[in-house]
Order: sequence, then structure tokens, then C-alpha cells
Amino acid sequence: MTKNGRTDSPPHTTTASAEVARLKGELDQAKRERERMESEQRKTLELLETRTAELKEAQEFLTKVDAVSATEVQNVVRHLNSEIFQTANRIADSPQFRYDLAESGAATEAQRRLKTLGYLEPSFISSLHSVDHTQDSVLLTTALQACMTAYAEWLASSWDRDGRADELLDEIYQRMRKRERQSVAARWRVLSRAHVGKSRDSEVRRHAQGLQKEITYVLLASGVVGNVSTVRRAIQDGFGTALGDIINIALEFQRVAGERIVSCDMVLAKTDLNVLFDADAMEDEWADPKRGASAEAGHVVCTTQVGLTKEEATPEGVRSTVLVKPKVVLDVILHNVLHDGVNMV
Repeated sequence: MTKNGRTDSPPHTTTASAEVARLKGELDQAKRERERMESEQRKTLELLETRTAELKEAQEFLTKVDAVSATEVQNVVRHLNSEIFQTANRIADSPQFRYDLAESGAATEAQRRLKTLGYLEPSFISSLHSVDHTQDSVLLTTALQACMTAYAEWLASSWDRDGRADELLDEIYQRMRKRERQSVAARWRVLSRAHVGKSRDSEVRRHAQGLQKEITYVLLASGVVGNVSTVRRAIQDGFGTALGDIINIALEFQRVAGERIVSCDMVLAKTDLNVLFDADAMEDEWADPKRGASAEAGHVVCTTQVGLTKEEATPEGVRSTVLVKPKVVLDVILHNVLHDGVNMV
């Protein structure tokens, strides 16, 4: 004991306590270091996940790999043209329609509507009411093809199927194509088309009804007896399913070309009225197959089958390649049919 009565700890006890305190301090420091390293590791992993996600997004924008081939797109176009041709033939040859070539208010109004729609040259529209379609339905078949082709081309190429934002979206996209790389502009197109899409079934029904209305104008302008209501009902009852199929194919082209291709743009092609025939860009529907190309130069009075053009954005501008030529009817051949009795069937 010490003089003041207190007992001092043995030297070895003091040393042990100090060692314990030191070890505890080192352990606490090691724990803090481990926590710091674990925190840094979590942050690193989070950053890695973020950068990986960003890289995937960037790769999606930069990729030029298409989900479908050009051949598959061409097959959709050929299927569309085939269905239009077969349906036009069936309607033109249908015995359920009666014809009267006497002028009527319904026929006059239908001709006016067709001129406004703009897919048939006015002289062609006038000729529809001067021919006996029960003897030769080639003109009526051609007019129906032009009607369905124009509607399908518009629908397949549209952005907003209500038409309210179509012009704005297309203007934005064309501007992007001039300023951005093909892959970036195309990815914007893919996302935009995917998000403006609506229910497929409701779209088919609505646009089939719109197509029925335009076909009604062609039939009335051709002398079919009836009014808009009765003729349209007959079309719906007799050919509603076939017209729905055409709308479905047009919407399928819109989906495939708009949402599954990024390396280029696949565009349906039709020819403007009154342009001079160009064998490099179009085919004459009524050309003599033995002569190959059209025997006579002429101007286009309608497009009967859509074509397909591949467009690629390059630093020098948009490069276009014709994959499928649109088919057209020329005024010189139409004149021969009307005045010389040439049978094109």
C-alpha cells in the first residue's frame, strides 16, 4: 500500500489496459476504414450501373442493326399491292351494283369529291361516267386501285393517325435528318412512332370506314345507282373484311418501317399527277409486256401500285434508292382505251 492508503495497480496491469485501449482504437479505426471502403464500393457499383445503363441507351441510339430486312419490307409492299388489286377487281366485277350513265346529282357530287381528293387526274374522273363498266371494267378497276393505293400510302406514311400532329412531327423529323446522324434521327423516329400509336383494332375499323367512303365516291362517279349511304352499306357488307385486310397491311408497314428499321428510312412511293413518265422511277401499268418499258411517253393520270424507296442520310444529303417502282397509268394509254377501244384486260 502507499502512504495514503491506496493500492497502486501492478505495472503489468497498467500495461495490459493500455494495450487493450490501443487495440480497441485500432479495431474502431479498422471498422471505420471498412465502412468507408464499403461505402466507396457501393458508390462505385451504383456509378457502374448508371454508366452501363447510359451506355446501353447510347448504343440503342447509335446502333444501325435493323430488326427486319429490306426483303421483308418489300414483301409487305407486294402483299399490299396484291390485296388492293384483287379487291379492286372483285368490287368492279361485282353483280350487286347497277349502273346508269345518265347524269345524276350523286354522280356529279362524287366526281367533285374525287377531284378534291386528288389521286385521279380530272380527265380520268370524267371518263368514268362515259364507259359501260359492265362490258369492260378495266377503267373502274384502275380507279379503285388508285383510290385504295392513295389511302394506304397516306396511312402507312402518317405519324399521327388522327392527322392533327402529322405535319409537325414530320417537319421535326426532316429537320433532324439534316442535322443528326442517321442512327440518332432514326431512333427518335422509332420512339416517336411507338408512343403515338393507338389500338390496332380500333384503327383498322376507323380507317376501313374511311376507305369505304372514298370507294363509294369512285362507284357513284362511275354511274353506280344509289346514294352515299346505300352504296357505302353495300361496300361494307360485301367487302368490309377485304378492306380491313388492306388497312391492316398498311398499318403493318407503318410499324415495320417506322419502328424496326434504323439504318435507313423505308418510304412508300407514289407518283404525282401529270408528271412525265420516267422509266427509271416508275412502271407503266398498261405497257405492252412484250415491249418491256412504256412504248409511248406520257403523263401520269394515277398511281395504281405503291413503290418502295430506301433513303439514307449522309453528310452530302439524303441518298435515295428505288427498291420497288410504283406503277402508273399514262394519259396517252387512257386516250387509246377511250377513243380506240383498246382492250387492256
